[in-house]
Amino acid sequence: MASLCAIAALAAVRVRGGGVLAEIAFAAFVVAWAVISVGGTALAAQRSPAGEGEGIGVYNAASAAAGVVGAILGGWTAARWNYPAVAAVGAACIAAAVALGAVASRRRAQSPAASR
Repeated sequence: MASLCAIAALAAVRVRGGGVLAEIAFAAFVVAWAVISVGGTALAAQRSPAGEGEGIGVYNAASAAAGVVGAILGGWTAARWNYPAVAAVGAACIAAAVALGAVASRRRAQSPAASR
């Protein structure tokens, strides 16, 4: 996530040498993607209250849907405004997803079913 935020910041602000920094951030993102992908699937299987198979299925479906929605939203944003706006919208979507995940996690922890 830090790499994506760095790429978004470099896209939004013109920085001398920003191209090199963006390339480093992108390389870090590419290297981290394998760990995120495998680790995310394993974590979904391990933490799913519905079972391993259903957890992996929901995780993979959400990942695929995010790819489709991201491509459509990114193309529309680039056509409507410009490419730096795509990075800003992407960063806003990441922040919204983190906030929604925190709220859902807090609600799950407070529910009576979680205490069983």
